[in-house]
Amino acid sequence: MDVYRELITEVTQTLSGWGEAFFSRLPHLVMAALILVLSYFLGKLARRGLASALKRTRLPSSLRGLAERMAQIAVVGIAVLICLGLLDLEKPLTSLLAGAGVVGIAVGFAFQNSTANFIGSVTLALRRPFQIGDLVELGDTMGTVCGIDMRVTKVRTFQGQEVLIPNKEVVENRIKNYSTGSRRVDVEVGVGYGSDLDQALQVTLEALREVDGQPQGSEPSAYLTGFGGSSINIVARVWTRTDQQPDNLETRSQMILQIKKAYDQAGLEIPYPIRTLDISGAVEDFRGLEPLAAK
Repeated sequence: MDVYRELITEVTQTLSGWGEAFFSRLPHLVMAALILVLSYFLGKLARRGLASALKRTRLPSSLRGLAERMAQIAVVGIAVLICLGLLDLEKPLTSLLAGAGVVGIAVGFAFQNSTANFIGSVTLALRRPFQIGDLVELGDTMGTVCGIDMRVTKVRTFQGQEVLIPNKEVVENRIKNYSTGSRRVDVEVGVGYGSDLDQALQVTLEALREVDGQPQGSEPSAYLTGFGGSSINIVARVWTRTDQQPDNLETRSQMILQIKKAYDQAGLEIPYPIRTLDISGAVEDFRGLEPLAAK
C-alpha cells in the first residue's frame, strides 16, 4: 500500500507542477497565439502589397508568384521565432536547426539539378533573352517559346512537337532569338557567261521587290559573287520580318519564283551545270590495244 501511495503522490505532484507551469506560461501562450494569428494576416497584406508593386515590373508571373509567397513565409517565420522566444524554446530550436542543417545538405545533393533549374529560371527572368511567342534556337532545338516555368522552358517545334528543356541547359548553352530585329534571306542564282551582267543585276533587283513580307524601308540587294563552273554567280538578298520561320521557307520560295519568272521574261539563261571530260589520251591508249582473238 505504501508503494501505491508514494506513486500516487509522485504523479499528483508532477501533474500539479505541470499545471502550475502551464498557468504561469498561459499569458505567454496567449500572446504567442495572438502573434501567430496576427502574422497570418500581416503575411497576406505583405503578399498583396508586393504583388501590387511587382505588377509594375517586367518580371514573369512565375517569378512574381514566388516572390509573393516568400514574403508571406518570411513574415510568418519571423512571428514563429518571436513566439519561440516568448516560450523560452530557443535551445530546442537551435538543436532542431542543427539537425535540419545536416538534412538540408543531404537534400541539397539529392536535388541539385532542381536547384540549378530554379537558379536558371531566375537568371532567365532577370536577363530576359526571350519571351513567350519568340522564335528561338536553344541548343539543338528550334521553335516557338510556348511556356517558361521554374523548372523548364517549353518550345514548340515547327513539326508540332513540344520540347521541354531544363532551364539549367537553356542558360548554359547558346541562345538564338530570331524575333529581335529583321533577318536576311540569301538565294544564289547563276547566269550564263554570255549574259549582260548589268541587266542581270537589274532584273534580279526588280524581281526581289515583288517578294512579300519585307519590312518597310528595307531594300533588296544583288551582287556578283564569282565565276562558277558553268555560270557567273549572283547572290540575292531580302530582309524579312521576325515573325516568320527561321528558315524563311516562304520567303525563299517567293524569291526563287520571282527570279525565275523575271529571267524568263528578260531572256536570261540559268545554265545547267556542265562538265567537260577530256578523253583524248584514253582514246590513244585504246588505239594501241590489239583486239582480243575470238576463242
